[in-house]
Amino acid sequence: FVATASGSMLRLLAWAVNITPKPASAAQGVIRFYKEDASAVVTVKAGTVIQTERINGRVYELAITEDVVIASGTASALLPVKATGTGGAYNLAPGYYRILPVAVDGISHVASEENWLTVPGADEESDDELRERCRNQFNLVGNYHTDAVYRSMIAGVAGLSIDRIFFEHEAPRGPGTANAYLLLDSGVASAPFVDA
Repeated sequence: FVATASGSMLRLLAWAVNITPKPASAAQGVIRFYKEDASAVVTVKAGTVIQTERINGRVYELAITEDVVIASGTASALLPVKATGTGGAYNLAPGYYRILPVAVDGISHVASEENWLTVPGADEESDDELRERCRNQFNLVGNYHTDAVYRSMIAGVAGLSIDRIFFEHEAPRGPGTANAYLLLDSGVASAPFVDA
């Protein structure tokens, strides 16, 4: 039964209702690189690492995803990055990613700014989260068909669990409309989840 199954048996039951467990994913975003001299042309190579200070005994790292040339006359630029590991722990608040363990010629410092995160990282879906998505599939044929469809679509985004999605049905924009509310952890930027 879905209510008591776990591990590979729960995944088998999920497969039976056309659900695939969500894998862990890596955070992606942009980090601002500041040049020492705005008139210089600076190249930042793919793989350049930006890290945090030690947080609870762990250092989190992001890596530049592509070679970028910061043109002359530009004091700083936003460069694309991806976490070196997977999980929601990499979705840190602005200012945490600011250390270059290996200096880059022409760069004075780096910083993660407000809204740096474009694609939030997520942990592998737990058995409880997968179980809730399986249960939601059975609502598809009942009176709450529309809610179940939208809840299923929204919960398909990495990092969102089905028990944190709520609907307002009072027709906020006229007949047949509803609002979906996502309950996120404090400090987590909402824009990447809404955009997804």
